[in-house]
Amino acid sequence: MDLEKIEFLPDDFEFVGDKQDITKDVVAPSLPAWKDSLNRFKKNKGAVIGLICILVIAVFAIFAPMFSSYKFDAINTKIASISPCAEHFFGTDTYGLDLFVRVWTGTRYSLFIAVVAIFIDVIVGMTYGLISGYFGGKVDSVMQRIHKLYPNFSNINIVINGDESIIIHNYHGFIIY
Repeated sequence: MDLEKIEFLPDDFEFVGDKQDITKDVVAPSLPAWKDSLNRFKKNKGAVIGLICILVIAVFAIFAPMFSSYKFDAINTKIASISPCAEHFFGTDTYGLDLFVRVWTGTRYSLFIAVVAIFIDVIVGMTYGLISGYFGGKVDSVMQRIHKLYPNFSNINIVINGDESIIIHNYHGFIIY
């Protein structure tokens, strides 16, 4: 585009004050932080659907085993290897264990472990941050260096096999020694 051929017309630029009163300041109404967060959350359809899915899974994990007449660990060989039906929604295994109850009981344990892990993570993280922030200086510097080393080791799984070979697994693949 040739800049020398640009021609400005008299109505290309207009004063803002001609169209509106610039002495009045129009501001959005003040909302508390939780209300603003809730409004943003409600606008995000994916987040709302995700929350509904998590709530449905949690409700089933808590209440589904309670309303079943079968226990997750009650072996009954009379009903072994039954296909899914109205009485056993997921069927039974070779020991006669109701798979529907076992799935939701396992989900309950998994959710419990996840919630406990979150609380431990929050408590350890807050304590670590409070110590670092309170003492500052050299303590903070050392703690920051330790924190920067953590991601290098948290995603590495080391398995020592019976034949004395070591398998190291990280995001990039397997290394066998």
